[in-house]
Amino acid sequence: MNKEILAKSTVLSSAGIILVIFLMTVVSDLNAGFKAFLTSVFSHHWIGKSILSIVVFTLLLVLLYVIKPKISLVLSVWVLIISAGLFTFLTFAFFALETFGVL
Repeated sequence: MNKEILAKSTVLSSAGIILVIFLMTVVSDLNAGFKAFLTSVFSHHWIGKSILSIVVFTLLLVLLYVIKPKISLVLSVWVLIISAGLFTFLTFAFFALETFGVL
C-alpha cells in the first residue's frame, strides 16, 4: 500500500465530503422532502447525513486511491484548507440569508 497515495486520497476525500455535507445541509433545509427522507430512513436527519457522509467518504477514498491523484500532498492539503474555509463561510452565509428572510 502506497502511503503517499493513501494520504492524498484521504485528504482529498475529506475536502470532497465537506462539499457533500454542505450540500446535504442546504438541501435538507430548503427541501422538506429530503429532510423527511433522511428522518424516515435513519430515524433523524443528522444521523442520516452522518451515515451518508461516511459512505461517500469511503467511496471517494477508494476511488481516489485507485485513480492515484497526480497532485502533491501539499497541494491536497491546501485544497482541504480552502474547502473547509469556503464551505464554512458559505454555510454561515446561507443561514444568515435564511435568518433575515432573503431565502
